[in-house]
Amino acid sequence: MNLPTGVPKVVGRNIKMFDAKRELEDLASSDFSGYVIESILGDQGLEESALLFRSGQGVGAVYEYYGLRTALQGDAALPHVMNAFASDHATLDVMG
Repeated sequence: MNLPTGVPKVVGRNIKMFDAKRELEDLASSDFSGYVIESILGDQGLEESALLFRSGQGVGAVYEYYGLRTALQGDAALPHVMNAFASDHATLDVMG
């Protein structure tokens, strides 16, 4: 995934230490502009997800299965992105 570098707000947080519902609601209510990236070690190898925000609104979602050479975008990606928050083998970055 090629996204511009932003100001790191969270780097390399273990997904088990991330309360997705609360943290995403906090980003939305704080008028956040940036993105949340999750790197997952899945059954098919490395996977990566991104949620993009502009002024607290979710404006994009991307999910990539690198082992399958498959990428999903928009509404098709969103269930995969949200499901990834339940993974046991993932790290998370938040860039603003």
